[in-house]
Amino acid sequence: MAARTRILVLGGGVAGLRAALLLAGEVGCRAQVALVAQEPAFAFPPALFHVISGKLSPAEVTLPYAPLLSSRGITFIHDTVLDVDVVERRVNLASEKQLAFDFLLVALGTTPTMAQVPGMSKQALPLKTLADALDIQESARQTVAAVRKQGGEQRIVICGAGASGVELAGELRSLADEACRDQEVSRERVRIILVAAGQRPLPASPETVQDYALRALVSTGVELELSNPVVAVDGRQVQLSRGSIEAQTIIWTGGNRPNPVLETMGLRVNSTGGIFTNGYLQAYGANHVFVAGDCVHLSDQWQQARFMRKNAWYAFQTAGVAARNLAQSLRRQPMRAYRPWPQGFVGVATLGDNDLLFLGREAGKIHVRKADAFYRWLTRAALFVYRRTGRSWLPWRHSASPVPVAEDASATGEE
Repeated sequence: MAARTRILVLGGGVAGLRAALLLAGEVGCRAQVALVAQEPAFAFPPALFHVISGKLSPAEVTLPYAPLLSSRGITFIHDTVLDVDVVERRVNLASEKQLAFDFLLVALGTTPTMAQVPGMSKQALPLKTLADALDIQESARQTVAAVRKQGGEQRIVICGAGASGVELAGELRSLADEACRDQEVSRERVRIILVAAGQRPLPASPETVQDYALRALVSTGVELELSNPVVAVDGRQVQLSRGSIEAQTIIWTGGNRPNPVLETMGLRVNSTGGIFTNGYLQAYGANHVFVAGDCVHLSDQWQQARFMRKNAWYAFQTAGVAARNLAQSLRRQPMRAYRPWPQGFVGVATLGDNDLLFLGREAGKIHVRKADAFYRWLTRAALFVYRRTGRSWLPWRHSASPVPVAEDASATGEE
């Protein structure tokens, strides 16, 4: 009996999980699909903001990998990828194990670019995982407790005013207000400050949406430090190009870049570390390697998708194309090129309790009564569908994985 083809999926985010589930259905018993993830459970990135504010519990936004994948014949490997040899077709893990593969699908996501700001990596909290969200929540609550114990005022500084920073600011204001009421502390003594290099928040959106977001944030009590990029962090001091801010809690939402493991693979990568692919999402020089999500960098002739923001919806789409093309390659059948749909879609973000922002080339705003509660209901509904079927029918809004240049510029002004 011929050995089954070994398909290895690296990464357990939106792209990796979707790809693994699709591949299991596409290849059936012809191949063995395995997924490597650093975390034991999948967490919806867009829902992390509501975990921070306490509007959703961790259990409501997570799916443990093991039962979900084993029920579909997929092997789950809880480990960290150290490096990849695409010539020898071997992956080295932190546990010192080695995994061999015939086909590889890379969906390792991104890591925060905090190192570009001196001192930021040591002092700031990132927002990438459920653990990060819980750390931010706890730190915010400790900030309120410090006000009650020590008196005076305390500050929470968010570095980066892209989509992630804007939504996080609103959720932290909500969390701080609730904690202040519980501890009988004046809300004015807990300041939420959003720092940006640009003149407005949401630099990738039209000016009408930027102005609307600016007014909405100010109305909720969020302070904005605009046109004043972060240059360094020294202890609790956030050094700006003009002045400094002393903060109890510092949070980084200023950008991410593809996982540095990609640069160990010997493949062609761009300046931010993304793998160059053709329109079928195959890595150049390695037709047995497919790429999805934030790790993709389409080559010049396929740049019709370059305006697509690298978010959860983008990851969902590219994972579907990469997985199906891998299956087609295995069957030696024609592949289909990636085409983004809908054109110009970026995502949806809640802003306060009654507003949804549609972010894209033709972005806009919609006033929805209790929009925040409505979005939380959508999150729960999508998780229910995923648990039962392994499928998602929602075009998820932004994750904490934005386009590096757009988000970096919002915090530091760097190009």
